[in-house]
Amino acid sequence: MSVSASFGALMVGGMFAILFCGVTQAQTFLYFKLYPKDRGFIKSLVLFIWMLDTLHSAFIATALWDHLIRHFGNAEHVDYVPWFV
Repeated sequence: MSVSASFGALMVGGMFAILFCGVTQAQTFLYFKLYPKDRGFIKSLVLFIWMLDTLHSAFIATALWDHLIRHFGNAEHVDYVPWFV
């Protein structure tokens, strides 16, 4: 099994997911700054989506740590998807 071919794709995908989470964070802060008079429902919806994206990024980082650092080289652990480390 080639490490660069298998785990490299996971690492690059995780880095892009974290990058897009940063873009979402910037958009959220701009929204709250530019539209302070929007209805509470819309503000809470934007906040909820932002929190979901942040949680998703945390799960990605946790899964990458588990696969690439904690269980590196363990062939039995390749197909395992951790729920919480």
